[in-house]
Amino acid sequence: MTTLVLPHAATSTAPVARALACELRTDGVPAGTAAEAVAAVLGLLGQALATGAPLPGGALRVSWSVGGDGGVHLSVRDATGLRTAQVGALVPH
Repeated sequence: MTTLVLPHAATSTAPVARALACELRTDGVPAGTAAEAVAAVLGLLGQALATGAPLPGGALRVSWSVGGDGGVHLSVRDATGLRTAQVGALVPH
């Protein structure tokens, strides 16, 4: 799992998107899934910035991991709670 602690500010969105995209590319995640993951984490960040409150020190925490199911698990934590998303997981039929 990768975790970044960044300022609770709009300027944190670009570094998160770049770091996530780079790591997913390195991990061999398909481009479509990686693009969905970047869009999802930006949505979570947008919610945290619009309605959340900063953690102590004016921060927020962004985490992600690639699961054994092929999905990318994302989370954004601020003082008001945890926002999560998962993209690209294989769904049994």
